[in-house]
Amino acid sequence: MATSLARVLLVCAVLASAACAKKEAASAPPLPMGSEGAACAYGCNEGLSCTPISNVCGKPDHPEHTVKRQADAERERAYLAQSGVQPPAHAEQPPVPPPAALPVTTDGSMAVPAATGAVRVVRASTGGKSPWVFAACRADERLVGGGCTPAKGNWSAIPGHLSGESATDTVGARWNCGWREATHDQAIEAFAMCQRL
Repeated sequence: MATSLARVLLVCAVLASAACAKKEAASAPPLPMGSEGAACAYGCNEGLSCTPISNVCGKPDHPEHTVKRQADAERERAYLAQSGVQPPAHAEQPPVPPPAALPVTTDGSMAVPAATGAVRVVRASTGGKSPWVFAACRADERLVGGGCTPAKGNWSAIPGHLSGESATDTVGARWNCGWREATHDQAIEAFAMCQRL
């Protein structure tokens, strides 16, 4: 009898301490708007930005920002590879001078360069794994047009725009499709028309 009474008292003490801890946690003052760790519904203070998953204000080294940067860099490499562009591919690179001799391809044949003015259509797809995609021209090509194609006839409005151009030219530029900061993934294809210089 004394043992069961001791057990009941012990259980009551544990439950009471848990209830007190919960009450203290619930009564903690909210974080100031815009500060680190605060909900970012009304914006974040300078030096902080909204995290993509938990939607709190975080520093640039916040784990969610780090993961997003790594995912964006991986997508960048994949889209450049689909576009036939070797990284690093920075817009407005000077045109590559023609080689002294024709390069040899991986199968041992001679690679014949495209004629000046030839247009190459470049396509890149998200594969349903990203809300944005781009098709890039090489440093010796000028972007002369582009567009976006949603998958499976889903003709919702998908924004498209070019980037990487200078004020006077579109050498080495890209055609972008979708919403880079969106959180939903969808199947989108970007295409760019790249004209050889």
